[in-house]
Amino acid sequence: MINVIQLGLGNVGLELLNQIKVLNNKINVIAVSDDSGYLFEEEGLDIDKILKAKNNKRLSFLKGFDSNNKKILSEISSKKINNCVIVDVTASGNTIPILIGALNNDLSIVLANKKPISSNFNDFNILNNSNKVFFECTVGAGLPIIYTIKSLLKTGDLISEINGCFSGTLGYIFSEFEKEEQTFSEIVKKAKNLGYTEPDPRDDLSGVDVARKALILARCCGYNLGLKDIKINSLVPKELINCTVIDFMRDLKIYDNEFSSKYKKAKEKNMTLRYIASIMENQINVGIKEAPINSELGMLKGTDNICIINSSRYQINPLVIKGPGAGIKVTADGVLRNILECFNR
Repeated sequence: MINVIQLGLGNVGLELLNQIKVLNNKINVIAVSDDSGYLFEEEGLDIDKILKAKNNKRLSFLKGFDSNNKKILSEISSKKINNCVIVDVTASGNTIPILIGALNNDLSIVLANKKPISSNFNDFNILNNSNKVFFECTVGAGLPIIYTIKSLLKTGDLISEINGCFSGTLGYIFSEFEKEEQTFSEIVKKAKNLGYTEPDPRDDLSGVDVARKALILARCCGYNLGLKDIKINSLVPKELINCTVIDFMRDLKIYDNEFSSKYKKAKEKNMTLRYIASIMENQINVGIKEAPINSELGMLKGTDNICIINSSRYQINPLVIKGPGAGIKVTADGVLRNILECFNR
């Protein structure tokens, strides 16, 4: 039996609980936490009760609730529970002390949260150098991108360049944009209404999320880089950085002609626009770029992600990983596979 401590009860966290239910008692969820506090039951929590309470925003009413999240690791560690894994599906940097403490207590870790491994480089090294830490879902949801990169390096291959589209949100926006049926601002609004963007679309359009993913891949390749070292071409107009979300959504249309002009210039050269991350020679560049229409990048559609790896063994024909790179279900599925992998090696 695998015992899970789950940090985070957002969309991915709740979907993960639903997927765990299907496994018929192969996984025992002994603790869950959100911003309000945590629940712990050594014999296992009732997932249905957690889902119902969270849906009604009444998690604190459940028996055993504690508002002090800092106690969660010490309480669980004192019980000496075997086959225990901490799963971080938050979007917070505040979980790092818990994760490092978990490693010190010989617990396994699964991450969908990018911040612990894209912030301080020393924290990345500690987590990356442990065979008890899995973070495949931090880039490309359930796609085996990190696994492939690490496998290539382990066998002595030398990676020279990585190019890719790592945002399902931006992928959707640009593949819709090339249909020329709607303006850029209308597509952003549509993506927001469909739930493809964050509540504030600028969190996607800024490129910071893509930069974090690119940074994780670069670090896996051995580059000692931080976010400050990345050249990020934001899609958020400077005049709209600090306004409210409502004002941003209203005023983005002012820049529709600018985006249309970039696309038309690309189209004249048989190119299209994509938001691309490039990793090469200890450098990372993230931003909107032209890509040949018939190329792997140019043919990418919808919310799919793609990672193109050039190496000493994959020079003329690069290694390409492509598929669903966004979505609550595929991300939760990837996390679940990592949980099972912790104890099936």
